[in-house]
Amino acid sequence: MNFFDKPIVKKTIFFLRLTVPIVLVGVLFAQIDYQTFFGHLRTYPIGSLLLAVLLIFFANIIFGFRWWYILKSVNINLTLYQVFRLTFFSLFLSNFLPSSVGGDLVKLVGIIDLVDKEKNDIKISSVIVDRLFSMLSKVLLLPFALSFLGTLKIQVEGIATQLFFPFTLIPQGIRDKISSYLNAIKPWYSWRIFINILLISWLSLTFTTAGYWVIAQPLNPSVSPINILYIAIITYFAIILPISINGIGVQEMSYVYLLGLLQFTQEQAWTVALIIRLTTIIISLMGGLWMVFDGRELFSSLMRNKLSIKRE
Repeated sequence: MNFFDKPIVKKTIFFLRLTVPIVLVGVLFAQIDYQTFFGHLRTYPIGSLLLAVLLIFFANIIFGFRWWYILKSVNINLTLYQVFRLTFFSLFLSNFLPSSVGGDLVKLVGIIDLVDKEKNDIKISSVIVDRLFSMLSKVLLLPFALSFLGTLKIQVEGIATQLFFPFTLIPQGIRDKISSYLNAIKPWYSWRIFINILLISWLSLTFTTAGYWVIAQPLNPSVSPINILYIAIITYFAIILPISINGIGVQEMSYVYLLGLLQFTQEQAWTVALIIRLTTIIISLMGGLWMVFDGRELFSSLMRNKLSIKRE
């Protein structure tokens, strides 16, 4: 058995991923002026919160539409309702289960149950492709986001150098994973499809950025939407690092640090970070409520699949 597959090692890593970011956040949070911070929360305009929730809700609708388009482009026909249903179930489970696997798994279980069994490989690939394009849409904007952080010039150059290393120098395990991802997207090898998926992804990102800007603007009216976009992209890549559970703590630390570069006070930055987290929870709970009324059978099927995966 691989060292990292041992139950005690897995539990230790899980515990560290959960506690370390929370401890770090606690240390940083202890340094703020609580009276000022709670004053920001008390006087925060409820209209800005509601508008942000609406904008980010539409961002997730577009996110679901992207998956529908990915499926339709390979002749897998689901209704938009079916896709939105699975998308919001996925959003709920991704935020309330201790890994993003639950979110992807509910899509897989749901789509396999909804569509004929002959295209299971394409259905599985569609979930991978959806996630890959979500990342690619941000990777293409990452150089602009990093240029926003002038102090990271050396690190940016180092990253660029590593990206252009010969493929043969990449460890075999990673090369195999890259090859499997490339094979997964073969059914979508078309410039038209690629561009359309990216455009849909960027439209979703635009609504997300608008929501975050609406949240930040009452606390610092001079902040620009483009800077909020850059911060959101950098934070996205911080969150996907395997150092926390669902980005808890890491997301907040990233926003507090990056907003500080835009002349937000610690108290203002923490207010923005926590309200962003609150909007995520509110929208995720919409998916949970939807699942209660229209997804209990799917949830039971999901739990059975999770148990079978654990046994394997």
